[in-house]
Amino acid sequence: MKRKLIFASTAGLFLLAAGSGAFFYGSNVAGSADAAEADSQQAQNGPPPAPVTVAQAQTRSLAPQSETPGSVVSTRDSLVAAATS
Repeated sequence: MKRKLIFASTAGLFLLAAGSGAFFYGSNVAGSADAAEADSQQAQNGPPPAPVTVAQAQTRSLAPQSETPGSVVSTRDSLVAAATS
């Protein structure tokens, strides 16, 4: 039992280290000099104007609605209830 726990914790630490390494590598690669230069040029010129179209507001009916008695139970709630009983 103790061997399984040590193996699982070692595997978890390895995955955590690999994930954080990939995250920091990606953040360093994305911050290259070309991207910084493009950002500074866009900051000087401002963003391009956004194309916007406006339509007249209309009143429409939605899908039919009906009211029925009942209850909604989440599957997670039922799993918790099954585990505690």
